[in-house]
This record gives sequence, structure tokens and C-alpha cells, in this order.
Amino acid sequence: MAEVEIAKIVGNLWCNEAIEIVDIDGRLFTLYGWRGGKWLQCWEIKDKSGLEAVDQTEHVIIPVYSKTKGDEEKITDYQL
Repeated sequence: MAEVEIAKIVGNLWCNEAIEIVDIDGRLFTLYGWRGGKWLQCWEIKDKSGLEAVDQTEHVIIPVYSKTKGDEEKITDYQL
């Protein structure tokens, strides 16, 4: 299996380090609910602490992969 490098990860949720925080076009989102190649239960947060959501909207975030050396792939972007 190819090694995957995560791009634009800026931290983890303070109360659950398994939930990563990603920067998408200057907006912060949590990555949660991985199923079928995408995160299904993501929410936008006001800052890296993750204490406040921007609103109650759940977002679906899809990773965008790019090929690197050989068969390796890495996440180079995210789609909302």
C-alpha cells in the first residue's frame, strides 16, 4: 500500500485527538465520520481550539489525491 501524506492538517480537536482539523481555503473544519473515501460528519469551527462551531451544518469533505514517486499517493487538497 502506498504511503499517504496528509496536507493542510493544522491540528487535532482538543477533546478528541483522533479528530483532525484541516484548513480549506482559510476555513477550519474537523474531519470526522470517514466512510467510503470521504468524511461525512464534518463541521466548520471558529478556531483551532474547536470549542465553537460556525453553525450546525454538517459538511462532507472529500480528499483529493496526487501521485508522487512510484505508486505513492498523498492528499494534496480537500473538496467540500
